[in-house]
Amino acid sequence: MVFSYLNTFQRKTPSKKFAGVSFIVVFIIIIILIITNKKNQIVKRAKKYIGQEETTANKAFKNAMFEKEMREIQWYSGAEWCAFFARKIWLDVLKGKRKETAEKLLSGSSQQTYMNFANDKSGLFKVDMIPRKGSIIVWQSQKDKTRGHVGIVKSVFGDKFYTIEGNTNVNGSPGIVARKKYSIKDELNKQTATGLKLRGFISPKKAIFKKSLKGLNGNINDRIINFVERSQRDKQYNGRILLSYVNDNLSKKIKAVTGYELKGDDIYFYANDVRHIFKSHPETRKEDFTLLPDILERPNLVIRSYDKYGKERIRIIKKYDSEHILILEINLFADYLRIITMFTN
Repeated sequence: MVFSYLNTFQRKTPSKKFAGVSFIVVFIIIIILIITNKKNQIVKRAKKYIGQEETTANKAFKNAMFEKEMREIQWYSGAEWCAFFARKIWLDVLKGKRKETAEKLLSGSSQQTYMNFANDKSGLFKVDMIPRKGSIIVWQSQKDKTRGHVGIVKSVFGDKFYTIEGNTNVNGSPGIVARKKYSIKDELNKQTATGLKLRGFISPKKAIFKKSLKGLNGNINDRIINFVERSQRDKQYNGRILLSYVNDNLSKKIKAVTGYELKGDDIYFYANDVRHIFKSHPETRKEDFTLLPDILERPNLVIRSYDKYGKERIRIIKKYDSEHILILEINLFADYLRIITMFTN
């Protein structure tokens, strides 16, 4: 569709030297790598201990070095150790202010850990119902709500997520560090009177992008057009573009309808989704995609929606005039937000 009003919303490219913009691009790439690497380090660290096993329930471990490391983070014989294991992994990897704060909040109790982070005012962490790589997952026992279970999220693929958990069981084994697989839909909908029910996920925030992305605003339209053109031209290309982050305004609107705290999360757009939009909505022009940053920054409305499989999504709606309303549909359950379609109504 041709938007006659499109140019009104185009951002003008500021008169900055190319070198300055290049420096900002390189800086953002470095920051992205640092944050991504931190998540990878958490998972890599947790994987190192897969197979570590207790001798008798919560009393001692077969590997003396592992037991020594667990005692160093305040585990003691007789204590359930899943939360202590998560505490160890995070404190082994986190640095600076995040580590200092997390050390005060991470407890040997799954439920105390959850409440500590839920009440934390540091702004360094988020507690919500979205699994992210490296985040801590907390379950609560419905029989005794002072107890529960804890794990580390290893990876996320659509509705499925994988964990590495301490003090879990595999085929009737004693407490062991092992991988597990879950469906977020099943966990959210689980009904149990005595078993474990998902309470939430604890993740470090990524508010650093709020400042970093500003340097790219000037040439974001050119980057979007180039990305869309390549996606159309090369059918094998499946790259992605970092469009924006969840700012204060969008975060409040999402939280109001979902309860999720997503402030600072990245918002990506994939080449496959560009091709899907052109195929499903042939009236779309490549220039229409340059409205994406404006829609994400100043949406009129955010509503909760579901796909045909019952998987939760959100719709972000922006009205430009009496006839044209642009709607974005975004996938929530990943380590970032992903725009999967765009259409007019």
